[in-house]
Amino acid sequence: MKLKSILMIFSVCLLLSLSSFADESPTIKVGLNYGDSAIDGEVTLSFENGFQAGLVADDGTFMPMGFFETTGAVVKASSDTIMVYEGSELLYEGYGGMSVGICPLASELDGEDHIPFTKIGSIKYPEVLQFSANSGKITIINIIDAELYFKGVLPSEVYPSWHEEALKAAAIATRTYTYQSRKGKHSKLGFDLCDTTCCQVYSGITKCQPSTNKAVEDTRNLVLTYNGSLITAVYHAISGGITESAAGAWGGNPESYPYLTVTETPFESYGEIARGHWTKVLHDEDFDSLIASSSHSGKISAPITDIYVSDSTPGYLNNMTITDSAGRSILLRTSSNVRSFFSTLSANFTIGKVYTAEAYASDSAKVITAGGVTDFTAGNYAAILSAQGKETVGGIKRGYFLDGKGHGHGVGLSQYGAQYAAKAGYTYPEILAIYFPGTVIEDYTLMTNN
Repeated sequence: MKLKSILMIFSVCLLLSLSSFADESPTIKVGLNYGDSAIDGEVTLSFENGFQAGLVADDGTFMPMGFFETTGAVVKASSDTIMVYEGSELLYEGYGGMSVGICPLASELDGEDHIPFTKIGSIKYPEVLQFSANSGKITIINIIDAELYFKGVLPSEVYPSWHEEALKAAAIATRTYTYQSRKGKHSKLGFDLCDTTCCQVYSGITKCQPSTNKAVEDTRNLVLTYNGSLITAVYHAISGGITESAAGAWGGNPESYPYLTVTETPFESYGEIARGHWTKVLHDEDFDSLIASSSHSGKISAPITDIYVSDSTPGYLNNMTITDSAGRSILLRTSSNVRSFFSTLSANFTIGKVYTAEAYASDSAKVITAGGVTDFTAGNYAAILSAQGKETVGGIKRGYFLDGKGHGHGVGLSQYGAQYAAKAGYTYPEILAIYFPGTVIEDYTLMTNN
């Protein structure tokens, strides 16, 4: 191991571990590359002032073993061992199968608000990057103070230009979701959350902005609870004027999530948003593709003769039965199933039959004539009026027309809805009370069951 001299540099993470002080936030372990996304080969890192390398314990504690004044390094894996190089020179080597931590160094010349980072590609990651090797592939986890993590998430989930009350509401939802999700689906992989829409989008500190940083700081440690416990603070982009219930979206007992219920949001001007109001037309070949790519492949086939909704929450479609010409049918029980099957922005849509002129099609429809509504059979052709006059086409083609609102599952906080609410004069506690009825804002560090 070769140690280089450090000039005007000091460490910001001699020991990064869970806080021993009640008013400080815990650390979050964010999975960046793992499983199928683990890196096969090497990872190039860059720094402003150098880095320190060391071991990472199972609880996330970083134990620095060496300081290196260099602006670049390469992490390589050999079987289950991590090695750190500068050019051809080996700077640091892990011990056996233990993880290696790398933490950027700060300079005395840095400004007070400057956050040291390790850069991978175009992404700047603060604090500790944990590298581990498995059969020559590299897994990367970012171990970071929770409040700093929230600053990295918020500008990737909402627009920093939004109203400060909307940003504060989003910050509290983000914080609550994070703490409630820890030790969840990714814990067996060694981290708390991933950096994608599967959990929350996180790009290190690359996108941090003063407005979103301030929203996190102004709501420090604040979370949402129901009956004294953290809630599942899910959120989505646009509700389309009404939210969906957790039971409607994903099934289960509605009483399990009483704060994730149907809520009307008349202040949300979804029609002004590109994804707020959308349409989609589906013909037989489109249904063939939808069916083939779904879990219902082989159960039905186009042409679809009937789509029937037996029950649904207001706005969102669920309990939908789709029947084909052979009399076979499938049931889409939840709005999440409906959204997935139809490959739409949301399940907040109406659906009806539509007829389109098509050269090769033959079908029948009702048309309006001078004498009223008439049954029309387009066995071989149809006549239509256009700007150029009367044209003849080879029949009409039947399909289904979807008129939709919103983007996302529709459950919990609508991000655009929060923005419109804030512009209408609502404060962040009022916004959160609308989207998560019955919840209470509490200080996470004062909770006895956190």
